[in-house]
Amino acid sequence: MSIEKTGDVPVTLPTRRSTPFDPPDGLAELRDSRPIARLAHADGHQGWLVTGHALVRAVL
Repeated sequence: MSIEKTGDVPVTLPTRRSTPFDPPDGLAELRDSRPIARLAHADGHQGWLVTGHALVRAVL
């Protein structure tokens, strides 16, 4: 997957949860729309967010 497919604008990690036992609400939307996305960390540096078991295994 190339940067054109992941988008140039970094996302922030969704942390808001509707219940304490479920993943953050925005994570499913990111998984569906941008399974590999640039991530802007809270301290300002950038990384990558990879969602979905198969994609994470491929990256590792």
